[in-house]
Amino acid sequence: GENSVSVDGKCSDSTLLSNLLEEMKATLAKC
Repeated sequence: GENSVSVDGKCSDSTLLSNLLEEMKATLAKC
């Protein structure tokens, strides 16, 4: 999401992984 960069380093690893998965899904959806 758009918050992935601003919250980087503030969240737990699990949250960062969730954000990464969400962005990957969004990227795949654009294909």
